Amino acid sequence: MKELVLLLTGFGIGMMGTLLGLGGGFIIVPILLYFYRFQVPRAVGTSHLVISLNAFSGALAYDRQRKIDYRIAMIMAATAIPAALTASLLVHKLGSPWFRVAFACILSIGAFYILKRQDILEGDHAVQRPNSLRNAMIASTISGFAAGILGVGGGIFHVPILCILLGLPIHRATATSHFILLLSSMVAAASLALQGDIDLRIGMWMGTGVIVGAQAGAYFSPKIKDSLLKKGFAVAVIVVAIRMFWDGISLVLKGR
Repeated sequence: MKELVLLLTGFGIGMMGTLLGLGGGFIIVPILLYFYRFQVPRAVGTSHLVISLNAFSGALAYDRQRKIDYRIAMIMAATAIPAALTASLLVHKLGSPWFRVAFACILSIGAFYILKRQDILEGDHAVQRPNSLRNAMIASTISGFAAGILGVGGGIFHVPILCILLGLPIHRATATSHFILLLSSMVAAASLALQGDIDLRIGMWMGTGVIVGAQAGAYFSPKIKDSLLKKGFAVAVIVVAIRMFWDGISLVLKGR
């Protein structure tokens, strides 16, 4: 029964993440913290495992469609991977209260991204500015570290970087981001696994559900008018953000 719940949870995460362009880690980490009572490092590690499985599935699909720009992906991964690895080694140093505060801030950004994704990414980004590749690599390093330490995928960061700074169309940016995410999350997951911070049973069952859900989301995406869906999910994300921020601040004030 527990396995079925994990499969269905993963399915819902994968489907919603694909429909709304938001990585599953934004949903996985709060679920592991609040419903499974994981400590922060274990929630982050298990989330990276699930994200890696999802990214592997997505990258395979995008490779078949020839949408991944491997040259740019490897350049971005060269900065994102060391940053994610460093972050994974520092997860234990980040106190739980401040983790919740930081995660609440990222959730708020995620809610804004859900509502404004098309406005942010659509537009004329075809002309690259001077130093755009250098700036993209710097941004990739920062986003790789943030994604690594919080247990989120990083697509919310990398897709705008690839679109706005490097001029990739949305569909190619999304595909290329999946490949970057696959590499950086695998490294972070491996590092945290060596530290004993991954629950393989929960991660594999939930990851299987996420893979199936992501494929379902990709199938239904053209058929769903997502305006109301976006607003409803954004509200839900904000509610979780407020809860996590309040919990974090409360623990800080108590001196924990």
